[in-house]
Amino acid sequence: MKTHTIDIDECNRQGYKLTEYDKIRIQPFKDVIESNDVKFRFFGTINYWFPMDDYDRLIGDTRQLVFCLQKTFKCRIQRFHFNEKHLNPQGKNYGGFHRHWLMEDIPDSIWLNPSRQMGNLMLEFDEKHDSCMYFGSLCGDVPSDDLKMRFIKKVIHGFHHSCPNGSSGLDVRSIYNLDGVISYCTKQNTHNIPNDYVIDTGNSSHLDNDFIRRMSSYIRHPNKQQLCTQRNQPNTPKMNMASVFASASLSMS
Repeated sequence: MKTHTIDIDECNRQGYKLTEYDKIRIQPFKDVIESNDVKFRFFGTINYWFPMDDYDRLIGDTRQLVFCLQKTFKCRIQRFHFNEKHLNPQGKNYGGFHRHWLMEDIPDSIWLNPSRQMGNLMLEFDEKHDSCMYFGSLCGDVPSDDLKMRFIKKVIHGFHHSCPNGSSGLDVRSIYNLDGVISYCTKQNTHNIPNDYVIDTGNSSHLDNDFIRRMSSYIRHPNKQQLCTQRNQPNTPKMNMASVFASASLSMS
């Protein structure tokens, strides 16, 4: 069976056209974003170096990712987290998951007044990349998005315990088409991967325990104009990974 691949570069470009079902599927997320005035700026992906099929560890790894980012930047970072299953049987990680997340920008005040730890990391970054991020911040210059993304990757490589050492295991990029990116992150909803696996509500901002139920209800009855607003509450259900692997269609990687 031919594997159909949806490319993030295509989904993230301005002008990418969503299907009608794509628009329905992402609307609950857009409701949350609008009602909480969230402005996502960056999109990240972390691949494992092995087939990750332990759901509890998957969720715990993302929790530790959030911790290391917020500890370094000393601020609350609003974000959505998603999991994606490798469905290509020719791939080395077939049957395992990798992770995506959307995050807002780091406030200018953090870049311009870095903590001692962050300042030291900026000096290390400048030495390696021949840049002037730290001294620029002392002069009131906020780093470019390119420097910010490279620095975020440095933080993740340095402090996140489940990130591969090589550059291919971690990607951070700017968001140009938010609707397209959300559609990309939720695409496996249509291929027998339960939303409970795809959407990590427990580690996401503003997605509570009931979000997936409301989302599913909205998809079935989109004309009811349900507004999926909620408070952020922990949600880490136990999952039977074997049942997901057995039911997943061969569709996309």
